[in-house]
Amino acid sequence: MKNFCFTVLVAFFLPLATSAQAYLVPREGIRASAWFPDHPVTGAFDVNDTLLMVHNSGSIQLLDVRDGALKATLTEPGDYLPVHFVSFVALSPDGKSLWTGYTTSDFSDDRLYRIDLATGAWTHMATFPGNYDLEFWNDHLLVSGLNSRDWFAPNGIYLLDATGADDHRLLVETGGYSAGMAVDSQGNLHYGTSFGMDPNGLYRWDSARISGIISDSEADPLGLTDGLLLSGLPAGAADCALDDADSLFVNMNVYGGTKVLARWTGRFGEGVHLDTLAEATGEGDWLGSIGTRGAFHRAQAGNAVFTFSYGMALTEVHADYAPEVILPLTDLEVTDPDDDSLVSLAGVFSDPDDPDDEIVLTLAGNSDPTLVGAEVDSEVLRISFPDDRSGSAELVIRAESKGRYVTDTLTVRVTSTTGMDRNPWVEMTVYPNPASHEIWVDSGPFVPAVLRLFSLEGVCVGAFRVESGPARIGLPSLPPGTYILQMDSASGSVRQRIQIL
Repeated sequence: MKNFCFTVLVAFFLPLATSAQAYLVPREGIRASAWFPDHPVTGAFDVNDTLLMVHNSGSIQLLDVRDGALKATLTEPGDYLPVHFVSFVALSPDGKSLWTGYTTSDFSDDRLYRIDLATGAWTHMATFPGNYDLEFWNDHLLVSGLNSRDWFAPNGIYLLDATGADDHRLLVETGGYSAGMAVDSQGNLHYGTSFGMDPNGLYRWDSARISGIISDSEADPLGLTDGLLLSGLPAGAADCALDDADSLFVNMNVYGGTKVLARWTGRFGEGVHLDTLAEATGEGDWLGSIGTRGAFHRAQAGNAVFTFSYGMALTEVHADYAPEVILPLTDLEVTDPDDDSLVSLAGVFSDPDDPDDEIVLTLAGNSDPTLVGAEVDSEVLRISFPDDRSGSAELVIRAESKGRYVTDTLTVRVTSTTGMDRNPWVEMTVYPNPASHEIWVDSGPFVPAVLRLFSLEGVCVGAFRVESGPARIGLPSLPPGTYILQMDSASGSVRQRIQIL
C-alpha cells in the first residue's frame, strides 16, 4: 500500500516537523549539518556535483551546490488541476532532463513528467497511480508504487510504459508500504521493504535476473525470495541509495519513535548488518528520500549522503573530514643565514567541517636537524641554522583536527659561501661595492665567465656573460639589500657578497 506519510503529510506531519527540535543527531566520527536552511524540503530532491534540485509544491528550484544560489525555477504545468503531492524528482543520467512524479489523495490522476532542462518544457509522460520512486535502468525506467487506485493493493517495482498506453509491467512483487529503490553500477536492483507488522529486509536482485524479466514479456515477476537478503531492517524503509563506490544507504521511520539513517556493512543474510550514521528522535521527524555525492568512505569535502525530514532543511551527513592543504608550503632557499627564518602557517590548512581555529599544528618530521632546527609556535614555523654548512632538509608540518590530520612538506636548502664553491686560484674583484646602478667586475684571466646574481633566499635575479675584463654590469631594478654574485668559469667558481643601495 502507499506509504502513509505521502497522503496525509500536509495535514499531520508537516506542522510537527517544522517545529521539531531534534533532527539527525550523528554518531561518533560522523558529521551532520543543514544544507541551505532557506530551502526546506516538503516534497523531494535530487543532487549531483553541481546542482541541488528541490521539488516542493508548485515548482522545482535548481540551486548551486557551492553557495545555494538559485540557478533556475521550473514551474509546474498550470493545467494539472487536482490537488497533488510530490513523489520524487530524478535527474536523468545524461543530465539533460528531470523526471518527477505526483500523486493525488484518491490516486485518480497520478502523473509522471519529464522536464527538458534546456527549454524548461514539461511533458506528461505517463499516469501511474500511487507512484513513489523512479530509477534509471539502462534505457528503461523503473517505478515503485501501487499502480492501482486501491489503497490496499500490493506494492511492487514496475517497468514504466512511457508510450502513453500506461501498460506498466510488474517486475518485482515487494508488498508492504511503498518505498524507494536504487540501482548500482552493475545494474543490480536494491530495495528495502516497509511492512507494518511483518519482518523487514534490505534486498538485492541481480542485474541478469532483472534483464531476463524485462526481455521476456511472459515471465512471472520476481519476489522477495528471488532476491539476496542483505540485512534485516528493524523498521520499514523509506528509501535506499548508492554512492559512487556502490555503498548502500537506507533510512527507516518508526511512528512515534526513532528515525535512522544507516549504511549497509557489506555482510548479508539474517540479522541486522547496518551501521547507524545518524538518527532523529523528534516527534514530528519523518525521513524522506536519500541522495548521495561521491564516495562516502573517502573523507573528502563533497562526499556525503543526504536526506531530510519533511518541512526541514536537507541534511548533509558525512564521515568527519580531515583538514586540507589550501595553500601549499613553499620551499625555502637561504644563503649564509645570520638569523632565524619565520614561515607563516596561517591559511595553509583548513578544515571543511570544523572550525579552523581548532586545528593543531605540529612539526612531524625534520630530515636533518643538525643542518636546520625547526619548531612550530601557534601559526609560525621558526627555522634556525645551527651549523655553517650547505645542504637541504625536509620539514613535515602536521595539521590535526578532531583526530584526523593532513601533512604538508617544505624543503629548506641552505647555501654557505664559507669554504666551499671556491677555487683559491680563481679571483674576482667587484667595485664599487656598495653599488646602485652598475658594478665593474674584474676576473683577470678567468674568462669567458658567467655571472649570476642571487638573493639571500637563493633566487637567481640576474645573469650575465663576461668575455673579457674588466666588465661593466648593469644592475637590474632590485630592492636594496645584500646579494650574492657568483662567477663560474672553466677554472672554477667564486662568490662574493655585494650590497645594492
